[in-house]
Amino acid sequence: KLLKSRDREKEQKKESRSLQKTKTNALSASTIKFASFLWLNKMLLGCVKQFEHKSDLGRLAALKNILKNKKVRFVEQKYKYLAFNGTNIIVDCGNRKSKNYIILSAHFDVVSGSPGANDDASAIAILIDVIEKLRKLKLKKRVRICFFDDEEIGRFGSISYIKKYGMKGLLAVYNL
Repeated sequence: KLLKSRDREKEQKKESRSLQKTKTNALSASTIKFASFLWLNKMLLGCVKQFEHKSDLGRLAALKNILKNKKVRFVEQKYKYLAFNGTNIIVDCGNRKSKNYIILSAHFDVVSGSPGANDDASAIAILIDVIEKLRKLKLKKRVRICFFDDEEIGRFGSISYIKKYGMKGLLAVYNL
């Protein structure tokens, strides 16, 4: 009985140490997740602030600057729609040779007099982060990120995109 009691005590101490280790690992993991969350929020907010209180041309310049600084290749699609001249910015990630693709999109123009933080600078910041994450992956398909111009005045940017590129191979569009 004495041996069984000692064995039980040893087993309970092992379980206690194991449980303590698990709690410590969980705490470390949640601390890391929280630190990552804070970093992401700071990065996104910093990005959003680069677009606030700027004209459409200022926002276009800021977007191009951010992408260039991050060494992201992009295409400028210049267009004329009705009396408006605009520029869409297009970034391809993943397998550029893939015929099928999805689009993730946001617009960078702003309603005059609005700071434009939530409409739509926050979506731009998220898509820039998505681009950075997608660049690290080996994707079989293409993901096209489109930053549309002139959405506030009638979706001219996205209409011009479809007129030029069509919809062949387009599987889905996720507009933020």
